Amino acid sequence: MIQFIAGACMLVVGEAPLTLDQAIDIAIQNGFSVKTAAANIEKLRQKVNEARGTLGPKLVADATYTELDKGSSANFGGGSIVIQPKETRTAKFTLSFPIDIMGNINRGVKAARLSLDASKDTYEAQVNDIKLSVRQNYFRVLQAQEMVKVYEEALVGAKGRLSNAEKMFEAGTIAKVDVLRYQTLVAQAESDLISSKNALNLAKSAFNNALGRDVNTEFELAPVTAEPRAVLDKEALIAEAVKRRPEVKALLNQVSALKYVREAEERGMQPSLAVQAVHTQTLDTGFGGRKESSVGVIALSVPIFDSGVTRARVKAARQDEVIAKTQLDQLRLGVSLEVTQALTNLTNALARIEVARKQVEFAAENYRLAKVRQEAGEGIALEVVDAQTEDSRAKAGLVAATYDYLSAYAALQRAVGKDNPMQP
Repeated sequence: MIQFIAGACMLVVGEAPLTLDQAIDIAIQNGFSVKTAAANIEKLRQKVNEARGTLGPKLVADATYTELDKGSSANFGGGSIVIQPKETRTAKFTLSFPIDIMGNINRGVKAARLSLDASKDTYEAQVNDIKLSVRQNYFRVLQAQEMVKVYEEALVGAKGRLSNAEKMFEAGTIAKVDVLRYQTLVAQAESDLISSKNALNLAKSAFNNALGRDVNTEFELAPVTAEPRAVLDKEALIAEAVKRRPEVKALLNQVSALKYVREAEERGMQPSLAVQAVHTQTLDTGFGGRKESSVGVIALSVPIFDSGVTRARVKAARQDEVIAKTQLDQLRLGVSLEVTQALTNLTNALARIEVARKQVEFAAENYRLAKVRQEAGEGIALEVVDAQTEDSRAKAGLVAATYDYLSAYAALQRAVGKDNPMQP
């Protein structure tokens, strides 16, 4: 297997052009999927706080106002004593504290924390996907710009050959058919240039969309160059990808969280213990009534029969674990395939670059010789037309191969989950 490494991208420094890193930052800031993932992180952070709160004490205040149709009283020693007041106002304060004797509350806290960690990994996965989208769209814009330059150059050359041919026709040294050939070449070059400019406009719109901004936003991009060189280790990259990919980390955390959920469900029929302190103050009391009272309560609850509810919950929780573990195995295989495909595409693109460079060199020399022969009166217009067409095609092929390589490298970055997959 051919092994190589992509060199660092060299960015043209300038104030106006947008660099690849700047584009990625804009996309991360504007990305809808990233914003959603960030909101989910905050939501699960509050779930952790909620789970922690169940471990702490709770204080509840209750106020009761009671009015009867009439009160009751009795006369003793010539005086009236209220037995039951018509109005009664009572205030009660209850302080309760759970005792996690079976550890289920702590399991809930651990599960919530792991779910929070999984949401953070999901956020990183969204960022990783956005980076791939921005990189590939960035390269498509640069490729489209290079294609425009190729066809602009081809059009200039075609018009120059047509002008010379028209002069030679007027001088009677070539036939009308040769002029028509050059006119056809100019028309084809104009058509190619129009198509390339349209492709550039579409690429720019797609790039703006990838950045989450108005598709008509004007911009300039800093060009990049790639210098492929040794070496890549496929197995090492796959191992690193399986370990680093945020999607894998998220599922690992989710599997661990589901384990705690299942353990908590398995202990659903175990006893629970709580301690309470209750203080009651009655503002209106009758004869012999107490204005204040305080009691302490230790409450032990032991479930005896729940009609199979706990058993069903345990079975469902186990299946949630099975599903998550299956998804994890599937994801690991998918990551391995992504790395393999990216490396294969890199290898193919590198090979095409070498072939395209030789084709450009050959086509340029063939075009030069065709022009020399025609100017010497030994060649024909058809040779020049064909040579110029092949020259333009070879240049376009080199541009496509170069940016195919960059796009394949971006796919490898995403597959490994690392901006510099070649570095340890």
